[in-house]
Amino acid sequence: QIVGLSATLPNARRLCAWMESVTGRKSVLIEAGGKRPVPTFYLFATKRHMAPLFRDESAGPGSPRGLLGLRGDGEAANPPLLKGNKKKKKKKGFVPSQLQGIGQNVMPSGLDLHPTLQTAQERQMASIERRVQRIVERESYDDYDGYKKGSAISPREQRRMRESMLKAELRKSVPSIHSLVSRLESKNLLPAIFFIFSRAGCDSAAEMMCESLKTKAEELASGSSRRPVRSSKRKGKMLKGKGGRGRGRRQSNNNAWDLNEDELSMIQDDEGRNFRSDLLDKLLSDELDSLDEAYSVEDADEGDGMFSDAQLQYYSEVGLLSYGETKEVASRVKHFNTMNPDIAFEDGVIERLLCGLGSHHAGILPAHKAFVETLFRLELMRAVFATETLAAGINMPARTTVICSMAKRSDVGMELLETSNMLQMAGRAGRRGMDDKGYCVISSTPFEGPDDAIQILTSELKPVVSQFAPSYALALNLVERGRGELNVARALVQKSFGVWENEQRDKDIERALKELALDVDSDEPEEKFLNALQLHLEQELLQAKDGGSSNSKIAKLASMVDVLADGKKLNKVSKKFSGLQQILELEESTLNYLEQELREMQSLEIDLPAELIDANQQDLIAEIKNQQRRVSKSQREVNDGFISTMAKVANNRIRDESDGNLKRTLSALRLANENSLIDGVALEPRELNTYIKTASKSNRRPLLDRTTVAPPGSDEEDNSWSQMLALVKVLEAYGCLIAASENSAKSEHNAYTVTEGGQHVGFITSDNSLWQLSALGGSYDVACASSELD
Repeated sequence: QIVGLSATLPNARRLCAWMESVTGRKSVLIEAGGKRPVPTFYLFATKRHMAPLFRDESAGPGSPRGLLGLRGDGEAANPPLLKGNKKKKKKKGFVPSQLQGIGQNVMPSGLDLHPTLQTAQERQMASIERRVQRIVERESYDDYDGYKKGSAISPREQRRMRESMLKAELRKSVPSIHSLVSRLESKNLLPAIFFIFSRAGCDSAAEMMCESLKTKAEELASGSSRRPVRSSKRKGKMLKGKGGRGRGRRQSNNNAWDLNEDELSMIQDDEGRNFRSDLLDKLLSDELDSLDEAYSVEDADEGDGMFSDAQLQYYSEVGLLSYGETKEVASRVKHFNTMNPDIAFEDGVIERLLCGLGSHHAGILPAHKAFVETLFRLELMRAVFATETLAAGINMPARTTVICSMAKRSDVGMELLETSNMLQMAGRAGRRGMDDKGYCVISSTPFEGPDDAIQILTSELKPVVSQFAPSYALALNLVERGRGELNVARALVQKSFGVWENEQRDKDIERALKELALDVDSDEPEEKFLNALQLHLEQELLQAKDGGSSNSKIAKLASMVDVLADGKKLNKVSKKFSGLQQILELEESTLNYLEQELREMQSLEIDLPAELIDANQQDLIAEIKNQQRRVSKSQREVNDGFISTMAKVANNRIRDESDGNLKRTLSALRLANENSLIDGVALEPRELNTYIKTASKSNRRPLLDRTTVAPPGSDEEDNSWSQMLALVKVLEAYGCLIAASENSAKSEHNAYTVTEGGQHVGFITSDNSLWQLSALGGSYDVACASSELD
């Protein structure tokens, strides 16, 4: 029995159906209705602000109002709140009922950037623009005579200057960890989980935060922040004014810089080093030695050193915990170190734990991670710095989650986080039964801003796809389980989620076409025809793949299905076809004009020398031939265009289909548009483009559940099985498998024997590398020589 829990699974129904089909057992899908028990509110933090992310502060994934009706999530916004939709419009188009669920795709204005952040962005851009204009103005004047000349900075250079300044401003706006923790503490939003996509970054953040807390406590204890010592080489100092220090410098009559009280309290030793007089008194007294003895951990007993009452009182004042909580943490740490002396906590880690800080990632010992999790659950830790793996099933709910980066390194470079990853981390915010609200704080970064955060949070969730990939160990174990045969391996490949998805897609297309044929009251016949065409093309795509058609045909059909499922792409190809059609009409009209001029010239009797008339006609004929080539080129571009190709494929489908569904849909569309074309007349590209322009493209969507492993028509079973056979050949070449018959043409019909080295390779679970086969003896163990070795 398996119980699977997920809050970011858009294709849960199909996954449940697949489990039931491959196991033969009843699989039950339980969907929790309603809203989150603890709603999530989204904030965006910069160096100066921590403001709500969305214009509607109650909007966002998991928030009380959800996505305001976007794709059916949350409460639908009122019509005036929809961008470009001031008046209430009726949703057009037909979508089969069992395939609905995506909802309206119009972005509500409540999901726009919050006014506070929007104003900050506008001021930032205005400041950059002013700086650029000042530079341009300065470079526009001649240094010699002061007269204005043309700008020496090109628009391209100005654009680069703006981009450079914007990057600098983004770097300046990144808040520090200490400032984030301080703001959260002041707003009573701790405990918090800080997600940092680096193991070393987690440890560094916890260490820096601990040092910042101690430094701040020392500054408060001394009464004011310590200013840096001024060097004797410095030639000026800032003036004091009523509103603070100014930018000017003043000089005394004897050209010596004036000294304030801080500088008068400085003394200088024989080597020219500056010290504060009070600090020097402490350094020269006996207090330093006593302080070293009191704060030393190495020389003191555990009860008298870091865990003494004075030290615990110090950490409670410096850190984020109360004295009682600090004492409880110290007790647990002492017990852990006593019971586990080999993996005892280091002093630096203990200091962070006593301050209420911790780190959690895969580079930490499991026992240490479990200890951090326990402290966090018992509210004995206020801030934990963790990688995103903490969000994948560990019971560590917090009042607030802080996402410190919106991009992560992938195989192709830095990419924005996927929506599911972001929501998984944000979902840790809000402790059930303890908090009435959870907060997700997204921090500004040097490369991403609040617009990127909104883009991630409002994007669609990607469905779970098949990750089945055969390995050497799997191939060997399946051969051994099948007693040398590959039938067990073939059966396992056929049970993969990707193979099931391809089989299910055929059934979904048939069901959608039947429901489409039964819909006779559709308000938009153009939309219905495009939906029918999309389903038929996808069906032909699957047939082309099964029939072994060429890759070019498969790619062409796949691109058509993709365009028909996307309103923006459909609108783009329609505009391109219209432009090509206009160019063709212009070239044809020019050709007609030239031909008419030639006919008139030949019909007129002009009293000119024959040689001159023939020369004019020859020039005109040459120009006509050139224009004919231009017309032919435009005709080829129109005929080879996307719309023309789609019309040809649609006509072939209408001619070859058995049920006549697409033909009836086209006839109903022509009748609704009072088209004079009779049945049986082929669909012209211009006619198809007219229907595309008339149809509503804002609500276009894939008609089938977007859960296919690969592009529609990809034969997942053949790909996985070919990979399995390739692995078997490699294992045979390395001596891990011995074929029973060397004359068999196909390895899938052969029987094999697993060697001793092959059994060793079958235990590999960490990697698929060939070097491991060699290291374990697979490359030389053809004679089973390793049986005599340990």
